[in-house]
Amino acid sequence: MPPVGALFAAICGYLIGAFPTGYLIGRAKGVDLRKHGSGNIGFTNAWRTLGAAPGLAVLFIDAGKAWAGTLFLPQVFSTEGWAFAASLVAIAVMVGNMFNVFLKGGGGKGIGTGLGVFLALAPKSMFACFAVFAIISSLTRYISLGSLAGAFVLAASSWFWYDNIVASVTTAVVTVVFIKHKGNIQRLMAGTERKFGRAGSDPPPPPAS
Repeated sequence: MPPVGALFAAICGYLIGAFPTGYLIGRAKGVDLRKHGSGNIGFTNAWRTLGAAPGLAVLFIDAGKAWAGTLFLPQVFSTEGWAFAASLVAIAVMVGNMFNVFLKGGGGKGIGTGLGVFLALAPKSMFACFAVFAIISSLTRYISLGSLAGAFVLAASSWFWYDNIVASVTTAVVTVVFIKHKGNIQRLMAGTERKFGRAGSDPPPPPAS
């Protein structure tokens, strides 16, 4: 069983990840992002629906709170090894973002939050991820494809640069990110995914079964 300090850190990490940045910024502008575009509260849908400035605000706030939580919560609450506690917090932050108790289980897809989490947990892998994301996204104009390619590089490179705890957590989180992007993957394969900057809306999210 994890030490009590690490558990407290993980609980706080979940709440940090669950802070619904995109939803609140959208509401401040009279828009519920869950009912527009892709139905996601992350920065890409915020950018498409609300504009560049709100989209970037969502990205930087989500990444910043995730980075701070992953880096500092283990130091505040846990006296155990930093890698273990930080890995536990990283999982909690990502779960909070993707399965948000404040939004009845809905949430983001973990991209902006993952940026912050892995800048703290695995910075070398995160920079490799960002480079691949930037190249793929700029060449194809598919943000989702760039995100998925970057996430794959993030997981793969973590096994070369970090210990097994960090690499295992990274791979597990990336697996969930791929699952959360199931709809994007289907649209990419069908050729119906909207390119970044193209006018129009993404297909609405499918109804819950």
